[in-house]
Amino acid sequence: MFAIPGLGRKPAASRIISIFFGLSISTLASGFDFAPSANFDYCWTNTVSKLNTSDHSDKDQYFEWDSTHSYHVNVSQPRITLAYCEAACGAGYQLWSWDDTLQRVTTWVFPAVLLLVHFHFAPLGMANTCSIIMHIIGDPLDTLWSMMTRQEINRRLFRRAKEYSKGDEFRHIATVWSAYDELGWRDPSAETLGLRIPDEKSDVPKGVHQRVLAKLGGWLGRPEAYARIPVREGREPTKAELYYIQLASHHLASNRSESQLTAWFAIIGLFISLISAFVRTYSLRANNQTSHTIAIVALFFILIPIVKISGNMGSFTSTSVAINIIQDLRRNLRTLNPDGPQLFPPITLSEDLGWDYTTRERDVEEGERSEYDSVKVWPKMAPWAGMNNSWRPCKQMLISDYFSSSDRSPAYLLFLSFLFIMSAYSPALVLSYKTPTVGFSCRSMAWTLVLISWIFSVACDQILKTQTPSAKILWRWTLIKDAFITIYFILTIVTAQIGLFNNCWCRSGVLDRGDTAYVTLGPLSQGDWNAAWPLWTITPISFLLFILALIFTVGRDGDEARTLLSRTESNRQADVLVLTNLRADLEQKGELPRASVSRLEALQPRNTPTSEA
Repeated sequence: MFAIPGLGRKPAASRIISIFFGLSISTLASGFDFAPSANFDYCWTNTVSKLNTSDHSDKDQYFEWDSTHSYHVNVSQPRITLAYCEAACGAGYQLWSWDDTLQRVTTWVFPAVLLLVHFHFAPLGMANTCSIIMHIIGDPLDTLWSMMTRQEINRRLFRRAKEYSKGDEFRHIATVWSAYDELGWRDPSAETLGLRIPDEKSDVPKGVHQRVLAKLGGWLGRPEAYARIPVREGREPTKAELYYIQLASHHLASNRSESQLTAWFAIIGLFISLISAFVRTYSLRANNQTSHTIAIVALFFILIPIVKISGNMGSFTSTSVAINIIQDLRRNLRTLNPDGPQLFPPITLSEDLGWDYTTRERDVEEGERSEYDSVKVWPKMAPWAGMNNSWRPCKQMLISDYFSSSDRSPAYLLFLSFLFIMSAYSPALVLSYKTPTVGFSCRSMAWTLVLISWIFSVACDQILKTQTPSAKILWRWTLIKDAFITIYFILTIVTAQIGLFNNCWCRSGVLDRGDTAYVTLGPLSQGDWNAAWPLWTITPISFLLFILALIFTVGRDGDEARTLLSRTESNRQADVLVLTNLRADLEQKGELPRASVSRLEALQPRNTPTSEA
């Protein structure tokens, strides 16, 4: 196992770097001369098109036998051998014309960028935005896994709060809990309810029989742990406390950006780019290589679930708004119960935060100084301590529901993430494998190496976690690793788009066919077009529909939970009316002190200083 410099051991992480370098050049390490020496249009017009396809004795042509190996199958266009192609047309590559390349790029670049900008980046500055873009491209598997882990945690918090409080206030309690998760991956629900963290080896029901009994127990009544709050001596939150909780919930949701609807419009934009690729393939059908544009569009399908899940969760509009709101909530609750235990734990942040939810080297004491220190240190540690939904190195979820078998395990979420990336890779592979020569060649290898690099990236994540307990150091090394993968991905796309794969070796499918490799240079015949068109349309559309079905599966049983922080404007306005009436009622009864500011002013979103976007 390698070691990372700066962590106390040597050698450096050069092994990882060398592996990435090998991946970067392996696509180009083929049997053709790396020089622009081919001219396929001239070669077809003046040489290849004049060959006699009926002359089965011609050694420069490839003739395919029938299934019984009795006779050669007639073809409408010559199929030349790889050796003859390199001798007659040139052993190097032929770059696409600049206008053709521009059309190819604009077909998928603009929709992909439009989709990517709808990702909800945390307001932590341009450097953080670029870092997250690198993580999305360089490690989409971990990106999806991390976001679905947070979504599952919110789902579990929602159910836990619903069991704790049967009234409408449970949603607001769960909202405050979910905000804690973005501040150092903290789970406050156990402390609020007086629960002990379960021992996964002994406490959680494993067998089917145990789960059935636990499920029945949950239907018959709330578990014992929910029926009591030892730290609160059995006393449930008062109406005044619930008012402050609901007020904090409203402020959290009002300072949250969300775009569930606009995310769908961006996804539709990528679908339109797929249709544009179909149209381009049809209009330029004289070139039998044009369908590879569809393959690249399909590869960017990986952005669809990433952006959609991000739109469901949203992000806070300011770096410190959540921590300020929660600290105000704790101050308000402390005025109602100054001497007794509090409903929510203090936010104690430290730059020594470990990626496994632990704090190293020193303990942080509760108090006013601790609150000040947390506010001061949070903007520095926010990128690697929970504010970025797409990076969560520890996938363990401490919120376990004893009486429910619907908890989604980290392994299950990883499996769903893998299905997403396979749904982007598979149509690209199929289209490149089948076009124009059936066989595994440069483009097929390129997309396969992209998939391998994504899986390799997740494996590196696990190795890096063994080298350091610090979330800060792990974040930095993750970005270095993601930078190499991102550069490789971009180089692969550029290589395919400018024409470096437009050579005899890559056209022949030699990696798969071997001695039976052949090259076709002519335009698509009507028969070839009719045979290929269903493949080019049905394959990407089928996988696109499968991705949408997976998105529905991920969001199933989570529609209410995902709106804890990302609420619609109508829901926020309804909260204002409820809060206004509730405060008036509590003030009239003397359960709340009369505020020195107007009620509506108290309910407006907080003007918290924002970090540079």
